Amino acid sequence: MKPNTKFQVHGHRGCRGLYPENTITAFEHAHSLGVDAIELDIVISKDKQVIVSHEPYFSHKFSTDPKGKPVRKYNELKHNLYQMTVEEIQRYDVGLRRHPDFPKQKLVASYKPTLVQAIRHIDSLRKKEGKQPMHYSIEVKRKKRWDNRFAPAAKEYASIVLATIKKLRIASRMSLLCFDIEFLEEVHAQSPKIELVYLVDNLLSVSRNMNRLSFTPDVYGPKYSLVNKKTVDYCNAHGIDIVCWTVNTLKDAKRLSRLGVNGLTSDYPDKLIDFRSKN
Repeated sequence: MKPNTKFQVHGHRGCRGLYPENTITAFEHAHSLGVDAIELDIVISKDKQVIVSHEPYFSHKFSTDPKGKPVRKYNELKHNLYQMTVEEIQRYDVGLRRHPDFPKQKLVASYKPTLVQAIRHIDSLRKKEGKQPMHYSIEVKRKKRWDNRFAPAAKEYASIVLATIKKLRIASRMSLLCFDIEFLEEVHAQSPKIELVYLVDNLLSVSRNMNRLSFTPDVYGPKYSLVNKKTVDYCNAHGIDIVCWTVNTLKDAKRLSRLGVNGLTSDYPDKLIDFRSKN
């Protein structure tokens, strides 16, 4: 079986293996590599702004507080973004301590940008360089147990995110990704034309996972190790694209491209872009 050389490459948190995750520097580098989409994560601040961050708090793995001290694991939950304004959030650094899982990361002083700051920066850069606008894969970090402590409840959360997307005028070139069923249902109810990606990391079949939703999502987003021929066949039969995560080895990229998935999300998008160009 020949590889599917048309698969898209999505830069995971920008390009987490190369630069600090979810930072403007990482997004700039992903753009320069030629990714088809920049994947990033979002949470909500105290002043109801959309913040680019994988956790609704400052991770102990790479964050430094405003006093220059590393955030420690035992108290990282106290560094709660939902209890801070944008101004307070951006006093922290998230790029000068190397992530322990990514030893080749280049260290760059960085802050957590708002979604507006990040997208306007990359859009401006691409316009200046005469390139087509970037596609954004925006993962909403939502867990019901976080409601009113680390994030607003689903209805308000969806409303804030959709209003920001409208403000940025990017609805036609973005996807909203989420593991949380309640949030996906809420977005679909408020804005049924928004492209939604149903993220999964469970062992249920595709059909059983789909039965958990009241609608058919545009994209199925399984963990890469869960994808097999049955997964692809089901999605092809139902007109659903597959973009899987997080693919960091060429062995996995080759297997998935042969299966015919539509996209691969990677911490090392440079590797996948190179592989695609040679096949």
